[in-house]
Amino acid sequence: MSGHNGDGHFDRPQDRIVLLVVVIIAAAIAAALAFVPKINGLFTSDKSYEITTQFFFVVVLGGAVGLAYKRWDTARSDDKKRLEEEREMRLVRREALEEFYCSSVSLHHEYKKIRRTLRAKSFQKEGARLIERKTFEHLMDRLEDCQLNAESMKREVLVQKDLFGRSQKDLHDALHKLEGYLRKSLSQHETEYASRREMKDSDLIRIGKVLEDFIASRGSSSNADLFDSAKGVRALVLELIDQISHDGYSNR
Repeated sequence: MSGHNGDGHFDRPQDRIVLLVVVIIAAAIAAALAFVPKINGLFTSDKSYEITTQFFFVVVLGGAVGLAYKRWDTARSDDKKRLEEEREMRLVRREALEEFYCSSVSLHHEYKKIRRTLRAKSFQKEGARLIERKTFEHLMDRLEDCQLNAESMKREVLVQKDLFGRSQKDLHDALHKLEGYLRKSLSQHETEYASRREMKDSDLIRIGKVLEDFIASRGSSSNADLFDSAKGVRALVLELIDQISHDGYSNR
């Protein structure tokens, strides 16, 4: 197999060593021809000595030095190209992580709105929290969209090892808890759907214990899986973005 590529550039380490040896030998012979006393006596004539000396200086030494310089210039260009490709890859990864972060923030804001609206639209009566059926159905539809978005984000983390790196498992675990909590909060909506079909939009229904936990104060341990997990997701992604930014600055 050839020791160089189609452009004539030596790529293997042994090829570069051979090239260096050739340059050294050519330089040594040229120096001997030029500076060793009475070396011209080894030639049949002064003309042959002159031709040989010119040949080594111009063709052999000049060619070897030119080839070495070309190889050095090619290596420098390759390094510059590699650094540019790495910079572009970091930029693409940063943009993907920023998009993922924005998705996580949007998801968090959406179920916070649902939670607040559910609390505001419901009321306590005789120890039960009640809400109109139409409002309940609308909010649960929105909450189901949140759960599906969280599930989609969890799958994205699972399949994109190159994007999330060593944080992949922690991100997946946090999203798994978050998505599981949202799915649990939809249990009443799913299991009681048949019994609500005959109800009017204005009829009142009772909010179950799971949803009461969902709309409880943020400090409640019952909804810690939701808020703590969401906070963990954002912190992990921000850490990855900061790491990429720091690496990019270090390589400038």
